[in-house]
Amino acid sequence: MVSTVRGSLGSTTGTIIYDGKNVSSIVADVTIDVKGLSTDNDGRDNHLRSADFFDAETHPTITFKSKRAEAGSDGAFKLIGDLTIRGVTKEVTLNVDAPAAVLTQPGRDGAAPTYRTGTTATTTVNRFDYGLKWNSLIEAGGGAVVGADVKVTIDLELSRR
Repeated sequence: MVSTVRGSLGSTTGTIIYDGKNVSSIVADVTIDVKGLSTDNDGRDNHLRSADFFDAETHPTITFKSKRAEAGSDGAFKLIGDLTIRGVTKEVTLNVDAPAAVLTQPGRDGAAPTYRTGTTATTTVNRFDYGLKWNSLIEAGGGAVVGADVKVTIDLELSRR
């Protein structure tokens, strides 16, 4: 609560489907490895993987499955879907920036070209909603050590052959 701790989760796998024309056609199904969590502090990382927080032994992944996408202005959009952490599923809204222009990379040795784009999505979740309830009080002040709201930033690079 005094300073921001930044970290990243483990590898991400999944599929994002988009017809290239209509934002409402976007469908996302993503799985994220919790065991690969890193804040560059081994003690904190192990605690975050423990039953006090993510309980990575019992719940090794976080999933996001979209329900719908809503167009915004200047190419940005909202992606609404179900986020599951520790077996608890809640609807969240990802605020997605307008994707970068598509970059075409020629294929090698007669292979088809690869098309790439990137974007960033953000949201804020309340960790208590997902059962991440551990907290300790600072002895002198009685304040919480870990805040309830967690800002989530997702940097995406998408490719299609």
